[in-house]
Amino acid sequence: MLSPLEPLLKEARTQKKAVGSFNAVCIEFVDGIVSAADELGQPIIVALSESHLKFIDMETFLWAVRSRSERASIPVSAQFDHAQTPDSIETALRNGFPSVMYDGKGLDYEEKVRMTAELVRMAHSYGAVLEAPLGTIGSKGREESELTDPDLVEDFVNRTGIDILAVSVGTTHGLSAGEARLDLLRLGRITSSCRVDISLHGGSGVPDDDYAKAVALGVNKISIFTRLSQAAVLAVKDVMTRDKYRYPDFLPATRDAVNATVKSLLALFSQQDR
Repeated sequence: MLSPLEPLLKEARTQKKAVGSFNAVCIEFVDGIVSAADELGQPIIVALSESHLKFIDMETFLWAVRSRSERASIPVSAQFDHAQTPDSIETALRNGFPSVMYDGKGLDYEEKVRMTAELVRMAHSYGAVLEAPLGTIGSKGREESELTDPDLVEDFVNRTGIDILAVSVGTTHGLSAGEARLDLLRLGRITSSCRVDISLHGGSGVPDDDYAKAVALGVNKISIFTRLSQAAVLAVKDVMTRDKYRYPDFLPATRDAVNATVKSLLALFSQQDR
């Protein structure tokens, strides 16, 4: 059974840690993510981005996460990530996602407030939580990020009723480790005026040392995909250097690469030496 997200984030706040949210595109990713968290004894969120539905459908994804969670000794939650439309969000909620992140990209502020508030009500009617961004987390080579305005945080949270605020403070989707430059002053202003959980997307590009700084400032959920993807690609390339290999050889290599990457990141998200 999938764990609700709120208890995981509440515990992370109390312990001054961040829960890792890792995007999966296949069953090997799911297995690698959950097994890594289980080995470290840390709760985990396995996420499915709407843009990744071309790789794995909702039903298969949720079956894989639920099946793997039954063999885990830690809480496992799931999130439908970067949802674009009310229809896709309602489909995710009907299928049993305990959390949805609404993207709201391209909307002006007032329309984003209106739409987000409507989707919060929908999510809550299913007993789920809704995450939404203030600002925009861009994608490498495609669009620039629009940084979160700290002066709008209180208004946005109060008027929408969101459960988790996704912030844009210098991260970009698709970056490799160390390429992002976090605006820690901006992040501090946001967290000081925000009464809900804080989420960081585009986290793959964050330098390792900055994870601790972000968590210390109040970030308690960090989303990752690119680092997993890069690790899996390198693992597959390594298999292809062998004299003989078959397609199934790629599967355990992918799982093991994802497992190792998730373990290293979870260790960073929960480090005590801050």
